[in-house]
Amino acid sequence: MAGLIEQYPSGKEGDLLREFDACWVEFRRIDREVLDFAVKNTNLKAARLSFGAGHAAMRQFERELSRVVRDTPGGPVCRLVNDAQTAALRINVLHAPHIASPDDNEMDEIEKVIRENDAVVKRSIDEIGPLLSQEKKATLRLATAAYDAFMEITARVLDLSRQNTNIKSFELSLNRKRKITSQCDETLMSLQDAVHSRSFKATR
Repeated sequence: MAGLIEQYPSGKEGDLLREFDACWVEFRRIDREVLDFAVKNTNLKAARLSFGAGHAAMRQFERELSRVVRDTPGGPVCRLVNDAQTAALRINVLHAPHIASPDDNEMDEIEKVIRENDAVVKRSIDEIGPLLSQEKKATLRLATAAYDAFMEITARVLDLSRQNTNIKSFELSLNRKRKITSQCDETLMSLQDAVHSRSFKATR
């Protein structure tokens, strides 16, 4: 079609062709961006990390804390262990809404709650230590190591989630790419109608 317009130039058709060319360039740019986001796949990677290594580290933390309170009568140790376990589990639960969120402000709020619960876990562990025997303190160190591993995984999950490439890819496909596709199609149809109209007139 471009060759026909160049051979038989027309202002209107030339404008439409340039409009379509610009539209097509933008379509290809969005397409490359969608592909780039899809390849990075960070939301899916975050979810796999959370449900895999993150869950395993959390289970290890719970097991070691359970050993800390084994054969321990109710009292401050049991209360502190319960506080630590509850706060850590809440952090684990908050992975999923963070991964699913497309909104930076919402993720900020989730991360704020995660930091608050992290402080509860660390404070509880610090208060438990002096109340334990040497044997139990060794178990508490194992629990602390498991929690530290869990929080390292949490940091990676949040970093991947923040990149939001799967959600961005979906939004680009659903919104911007759909709009630019419609625009390209409309321009192409207008261009085709203009060329057909001129060709029809030339044959009369």
